[in-house]
Amino acid sequence: MNSLERRTAKLNKESGSGQGKVRLRTMRRRVLVRILLTGSSVLLLAVLAFAMTAAWFTNVSRSSDLTFTVESWGFDEDRITVPDGPVSIAPGRSGVIPLRVNNSGSSSRVRLDVGVARGEDMPEKLRQRLYFCVDASRTVSGETVDRLYITDRENERQIYYLGPGAVLDIAEDYQTDQPIRWVWVYDLLGYYFLGTPGSPAEYLRPIEYGYDDAVFDPDTLELLAVGEQGRTEFLAELFARDGYAGSTVTPVTVGGKTYYKIQADENDQGVWAYLLTKDEILAGFEDDAHAAEWGPVRVNVHIIAYDMPAAQTAVADAAALTEALAAPEGGAVTLAEDVELAAPAAVNAGSTLVIDLDGHNLTYTGGGAAFTVPEGGSLTLLNGQLDLGGADTAVSSGGGDVTLSGVSMTNCATAVLLKDDETAGDSILRITDCTLTSEQSTVWVYANASTAADTRVYITDSTLVSTDFAALLTNGTNGGTEMVVQGSTLNGCWAGLYQPQADAYTVLRGSTVTGYTGAAVKGGTLVIENSVVAGTGAAQDPVPGGSGWTDTGDGVYVEANYNWSARVELRGEGTQVSSAYGYAVQLFGVEGKGPGRIMVYNGTYSGARGGAVSNGVGVFEIHGGSITAGSGVTDKRGDLEGGGAGG
Repeated sequence: MNSLERRTAKLNKESGSGQGKVRLRTMRRRVLVRILLTGSSVLLLAVLAFAMTAAWFTNVSRSSDLTFTVESWGFDEDRITVPDGPVSIAPGRSGVIPLRVNNSGSSSRVRLDVGVARGEDMPEKLRQRLYFCVDASRTVSGETVDRLYITDRENERQIYYLGPGAVLDIAEDYQTDQPIRWVWVYDLLGYYFLGTPGSPAEYLRPIEYGYDDAVFDPDTLELLAVGEQGRTEFLAELFARDGYAGSTVTPVTVGGKTYYKIQADENDQGVWAYLLTKDEILAGFEDDAHAAEWGPVRVNVHIIAYDMPAAQTAVADAAALTEALAAPEGGAVTLAEDVELAAPAAVNAGSTLVIDLDGHNLTYTGGGAAFTVPEGGSLTLLNGQLDLGGADTAVSSGGGDVTLSGVSMTNCATAVLLKDDETAGDSILRITDCTLTSEQSTVWVYANASTAADTRVYITDSTLVSTDFAALLTNGTNGGTEMVVQGSTLNGCWAGLYQPQADAYTVLRGSTVTGYTGAAVKGGTLVIENSVVAGTGAAQDPVPGGSGWTDTGDGVYVEANYNWSARVELRGEGTQVSSAYGYAVQLFGVEGKGPGRIMVYNGTYSGARGGAVSNGVGVFEIHGGSITAGSGVTDKRGDLEGGGAGG
């Protein structure tokens, strides 16, 4: 008896006999096959509405299972990239479509309409199962849906807005905006499609319902009811829930199959729904087991970009700049000369202010914060130098939106201060291609423990330098911060990074972090991937205390003495952690606190006192990498086939 026969026998055994109806039970299968989709596997077609004469750029990369193409028209190919790296797809799994669009250095806002289509070479059975969606509530045909399925049709694309100097960065483990996800549906029950009955041209979204409660006709094997609802009542509710309210539930039979008209013209061309019969659902179980035979696969992502330039106000002196900054509605300002600003500038709530320094120097001679951004306000600083003249802060935000691109800042105690603990809003900070130098904390983040959203910080291709404290730090009072540091340098005096905050989540990717203690963590999660972290200070033994951290001189130091967890994960063959006088990585836990947790998976580690050490309170495990395990550390490399110190 093969697997399909066994499933059918089990289903028949569970069938109801009183009314001659068959009840479908949930059947989950372990699918061992995998199809590899390379992260650079999407076709990108970028068309700029304002530049239709540019030449095409084409880059084709191939694998045994998938053909990938990147195309751009009127959009600099360097501004649109897809990160490298394999993505494994299989029945029942999902993931993001990785994408990076760089608008840094531009003073214009850009709208991106992103559509997704299956390649023509994709097998029909996979076309019915592979969908693309955004998990966000939208209003469709007067109904609120929790998931928007993305196609390449005009009203079914995801829309992104990139402000001046901003970067759209979407990867599996972090996103600067809502990602488009691919979803491989198994236990396929039905689908909506574009075309005519019997001739689907494009599959739009799957049909999902609680098939534990599904009842099928024993003769036709078609769906009769779900739970206490008959077919007509159930389908009316289903179509409305999926954004097709008012669609007919009258069956149309074509070629022996039953279809339902959703939105079609007099020629029956349009959107239809099809519900699989019981035997088709059972056959789908076997189809999933042969998914590896469905390659090669192509996924096409089309991006249409529209430039949205704002009217620019050129200023050449302090009086003109002050007047422009005071405009209630905000606006776009471009410096024509070096300018001195004597008084603080506050962005109005609900307004957007863009200042393009255009290569000039802006010198601030006032006190407090040079720029203040309230909740609902937006500030963008571009392309130039900002001398703070010894002021406390360059930019202070309480729930606002701040973008820095191509800017250097000097002579301040703090370059950017996010004070979300004083507001209900959550700030968003984007730093791209900048060099920020401060005396105290270069970027200092206070969150507000809001459950609605997180304070978000994205630092890309930038350098942060603190001459007397930490380059990047969060407060430890309120949790709720998400930070991504990509291709950047954090150079601090006492720490490159200090994270005491509960529920904080920080990713360091392809970056360099240095300080007396390289990275000190007392709360939340820090993921270090293919990055260099170095401690340069004299070694000191940990001392349990309250706020702050012990200056151990370690590369990575976790001090778990708060009432919340502190976790560090170290990944990537390119990760290098060192200490000139201390340990490469150290965990110091306190009984009844934390707990602290360190997981080493890859990389190279060296320290004058040793590679890894713990006082035995908390969990410190080594799963791979070149590192010496000291006391209190569990070396699990021997548990892995082919493991070892260099694994």
